[in-house]
Amino acid sequence: MLMRSLFKQGLCSLIVSMNLSGGSPEPRPDGSEFLGGLPRLRMMPIFSVGHPSEKLSQRSFQPFSCLRQDYEERLQALPSLVEQARDSDVSDDESVTPINSPVKDGGVGLDTTPQIYASFSGGGAKGLLQASAQRAICEETGIKLRDLYDAVAGTSVGAILGAASAFDVLSAEDCVNFFKEEVPGVFPASRWNKFITMGGFAAPVYSREPLDLILQDKFGDKKLSDARIPYAAVSVLQYQDPYGFWSNPVSHIFNSKIAIENPLLHDTYMSHVLAATSAAPSYFRSPEWEYAGKKARALDGGLVANSPDNQVLLLAYEHYQKLGSDDIVLLYRTGGLDPKLEKKPGFITRSLNRISPFRRGGLYEHAGSVFHSFMDSGLAEDNARRLALSLGIKEENIFTLNADLSDTDMARVDVPFLTELEEKGGGIIKALEHGQRERLLNAVRTRAEARRE
Repeated sequence: MLMRSLFKQGLCSLIVSMNLSGGSPEPRPDGSEFLGGLPRLRMMPIFSVGHPSEKLSQRSFQPFSCLRQDYEERLQALPSLVEQARDSDVSDDESVTPINSPVKDGGVGLDTTPQIYASFSGGGAKGLLQASAQRAICEETGIKLRDLYDAVAGTSVGAILGAASAFDVLSAEDCVNFFKEEVPGVFPASRWNKFITMGGFAAPVYSREPLDLILQDKFGDKKLSDARIPYAAVSVLQYQDPYGFWSNPVSHIFNSKIAIENPLLHDTYMSHVLAATSAAPSYFRSPEWEYAGKKARALDGGLVANSPDNQVLLLAYEHYQKLGSDDIVLLYRTGGLDPKLEKKPGFITRSLNRISPFRRGGLYEHAGSVFHSFMDSGLAEDNARRLALSLGIKEENIFTLNADLSDTDMARVDVPFLTELEEKGGGIIKALEHGQRERLLNAVRTRAEARRE
């Protein structure tokens, strides 16, 4: 009976993952619409460009394509945003421009101080690499984590690290200890669990409860709209219709600015947001809760953007209305396999790559997205560099913080591997070329001094 139930659960997950057909749009209470079951929540009014009904059939219903289309819409709207800032009437009232919302280089609320934007990748226990690199910056400069960034975006465990500073709930040292003390309980070693779940195919390998309890303990009743600085987390959502059926999956960005402006999203708890972005398929069961007035469940953001570099750049531009040439972009990564240990794709991987049903919307396509996010981070980095340069940031101010590892298992939590992650993460900053290292640390100090004044 147990095996039959597990097989049924795995089969249902397979059917849901491969069901990507579309339908006609349906109105939603918040003014957005369902595109064949896919919710497209409206962003800021300036980004609500709409989709005429005759063009609905041209919209891809796969999560990655939806994220790409939203990205392109937001990118096209950036010139309009800057023009609005220039044309707006400026009052002498200081409340017009919040302290944490300076407009760069000659705009409203002039602030020429270099700002720092950070993107954190997903990667489970390997997030310790990022936490250790982050701690090294704080130790080198004497700056507290809460004062380090001006905008952050993250996916999965990266979203948790970004939220630590955006919501001022953890120090840099706390983030490192989080992985050494808390994460091992999230990925308990159990060959029996892997066996009865068929390695995650029939059912999730790990229970959600330890992770949910940790998130609730760390973030309590904090809400997405409480972020001190612009914050975004990537996820994939499904909504339930009145008949109990789940819609097709669609990429979704949990954006603190939108949460402030949209009453339906204002009270979204951070514990839910972080559970949503870190719901890695085959590792954890998808969390379910009320979101935007409907019952929703989530899948890991790594399915569509494991390194949300473009998101933090767009988020910062939308919020500050212009980026400065001296601004700093930190692209935190969760490591790559040491080149000496890499292997070529096996026979099964090469075979699945040639089978159309697995490639177009099936499990293999999603697995491929995660694979490329983890193992081929150069693609995300190149995209982010092009966007950053187009927004006016100097190329030498874009830092990729990464290291080669002996293993890339996101659920490996033995002491030797965690020690390796901590040591290599701390060494990333020291390993930077002298000019790069000084430029980064001086920008952090300059920014901190300007904020204190």
